[in-house]
Amino acid sequence: MKFTTLFIAATLLVAASSSHAENRWSDRFSYKTGEEKFFGNEFSFDAFATYTKPERKFNDVFDRSWRHGFFGGGVGLNYFFTRNLGVGVDTYFTDRGVFAKNIAGSAILRWPVGDSGLAPYIFGGLGGRFSPVEEWTAHGGVGFELRFNPHFGFFSDVRYTIADKTNDEALLRAGFRFGLGR
Repeated sequence: MKFTTLFIAATLLVAASSSHAENRWSDRFSYKTGEEKFFGNEFSFDAFATYTKPERKFNDVFDRSWRHGFFGGGVGLNYFFTRNLGVGVDTYFTDRGVFAKNIAGSAILRWPVGDSGLAPYIFGGLGGRFSPVEEWTAHGGVGFELRFNPHFGFFSDVRYTIADKTNDEALLRAGFRFGLGR
């Protein structure tokens, strides 16, 4: 509770201290047609919801019900060297665990479709979990991003994570991607 109050107060203070805040943020959430939305040398921040389902093996993803999973959320940071090739790091929590119980790094390959704002992508990488046991993980997945302008968009993806000591898991992510500049 104290953290939330402090975070809101700090956000309001930063917004109020800028006399040009409206001018700087007015184009962040607007939709613009006919402009390039993906660039090289680009940072972005992800805020997302998750749904994760433990699996004993990959074939269980298709043979078992998805009803008994866990909801959660997470954050990530991405950097694209070129328009198509980037790296990312993320962490997430579930309603049955603690925040930042894991961290994963990914290589990302995306294919922007003209100036439509749509970009399907594939990714894969390595990570680690710290709860309930310490272990290494490897993951791979597919997804898409829909950008409304160079600064704001929606993304969704699915990944399969192979765990060293515990059950594997399937993870669905959906959220917002905020461009932090080039």
